[in-house]
Amino acid sequence: MMIPDAPVIGAHFLGDADIQYYQDVGPGQTRVDLASPLDPDYPALLAMVHAQQFAARREYPARPSDHHTWDADAGAWTDPRSPAEIAAQAAAALAAARRTASLDKSELLIRLVVAGILTPTEAEDAAAGAIPARMDELMSSLPADAQMAARIKWRTDSQISRTHPVIVAAAYGLGVTDEALDEIFGVRP
Repeated sequence: MMIPDAPVIGAHFLGDADIQYYQDVGPGQTRVDLASPLDPDYPALLAMVHAQQFAARREYPARPSDHHTWDADAGAWTDPRSPAEIAAQAAAALAAARRTASLDKSELLIRLVVAGILTPTEAEDAAAGAIPARMDELMSSLPADAQMAARIKWRTDSQISRTHPVIVAAAYGLGVTDEALDEIFGVRP
């Protein structure tokens, strides 16, 4: 049991529930005792332990990526990778995101109209299987087998891949940048 009027100068858990506490009982004298959950002083000691734990707890900013480690001296997250490694991993992540990106044909056509790449009439014709007239020059520059494959795929495919050669070629032919195409397909590495 705590000694009245003797300040508690520290407390911590000892085991699962018991609290060991220290009281200043005079010059150079410290009393050490143990309180169990049944002791009347336990709630006050428990509050002290929790307050000490809370005061000792440090809030860290969110970890920017799995690669970052906490630098206690700098008080900040650091990325140990070299700039070249970061760039290579970012490029690989972007390529992977592009490979897996696809849209339902109707959603793609709607997004192309919203982006101002196709007119509503061109999008409606494309939904019916026609290739926009602006693409005729590009299509005619392809070998005959590639033209046939592109026309069949456009008419029959319902899912359109971001990396499909016809999409990439069409984007290039219409002056659509890779970044704009990524935005249309929702690519975010």
